[in-house]
Amino acid sequence: MVGIVGGPATLGESDPAMITTYGPNTVVPRGEYTLPAYCIDEWPAPGRAGAAWPTDGLHKRLLRDTVEPLLWAHGRRLCTVAELMRAAGGASGRRYPWGQVRDTTRCDSKDDAPEVMGTYPDCVSPSGVREVQVRSTWARLDATTLAALTEAGAAAQPGFDGGYAVWGGLVRDDTYYAPTNFGVHFHLADAPGFNDDGLRTCAWSGAVSDEQQAGWRALMDSLAASQSFATLGR
Repeated sequence: MVGIVGGPATLGESDPAMITTYGPNTVVPRGEYTLPAYCIDEWPAPGRAGAAWPTDGLHKRLLRDTVEPLLWAHGRRLCTVAELMRAAGGASGRRYPWGQVRDTTRCDSKDDAPEVMGTYPDCVSPSGVREVQVRSTWARLDATTLAALTEAGAAAQPGFDGGYAVWGGLVRDDTYYAPTNFGVHFHLADAPGFNDDGLRTCAWSGAVSDEQQAGWRALMDSLAASQSFATLGR
């Protein structure tokens, strides 16, 4: 995992044109955050260079009922949207992991069937988080982001209830939500698992024991072998 220093951060979208283009309900507006120190996975699940991406998406019901309790058993938890924005764009809140301007060459744009993790060495955030912008990540809505999105009208969207969001944009162009560090969208519990909805976990600093880490590694090895998020619940 990568350690992220706690403190103030300015996160979210400030450009009205970007908000208008992608819709206020799926773009986190600019705001001031104060985050405690935390740790975040360097890689998305299954979490290592050379690993293939899972071929099935992680749907909300499986995440809520099975996978999230499993995370806690291994000293981990879902990241919040704020934590993901901070890890992806730094304390100054970059729009993209590499800066303010879009660059489709930095990360893999084939989110439906991307190359193995690590194929694009420049697909890395200022914090050292890898493979950002390839696939989105399930997250929890923290209080600050929840309030900002509620004020923007996102509460009217199907799937907004329950405190879960799918965070992050994709490198490709044909997405309905912002292809930036500030893009979010939501799913109903009975929606299918989409391949571009993945998993990257967080933990409080010093909270993961060696035993939990070993168990997590074994779980990720199993995921890498099966290519199915459903195996995490077995």
